[in-house]
Amino acid sequence: MYKTIQELLDEVKSKGSDQEKINCLKLLGNKNPALKLFLKWAYFNTKSPTFKNIPDYKPNMVDITFSYIKLEKALISLKYFFEGPDFVSQDKKRTDKLLTILEEISWLEAPIFEKLVMNEYKDNELPIKIVQTAFPELKEDVN
Repeated sequence: MYKTIQELLDEVKSKGSDQEKINCLKLLGNKNPALKLFLKWAYFNTKSPTFKNIPDYKPNMVDITFSYIKLEKALISLKYFFEGPDFVSQDKKRTDKLLTILEEISWLEAPIFEKLVMNEYKDNELPIKIVQTAFPELKEDVN
């Protein structure tokens, strides 16, 4: 059965102790590469956002299972919005790419993607120390 990234995170957060959360996170993250990619962008992205704000768009008012783009697929596109080898340097193209994703992803996942694009994702129920303990390899080397 399909589980969204948010459902996987909720499963981790439902565990009692930090150690149970770490074990659950390792189990789910190793089974779901998209969850690990999400955690890398959400907790360990050291790059500055290239957008000052999210442009207006028409939300896709469908359930996640019916959306054309799911958060897992959209995560792969985050590299286009931050400095690096895949960065889309032309403002118009970069904005168009973002709008395409936001208009095709479910309205339920769009706010999460927006926070990732703005590098503002926070989750107080799942602190960085738990994620870092579960996956120390996700932390970027800052040289």
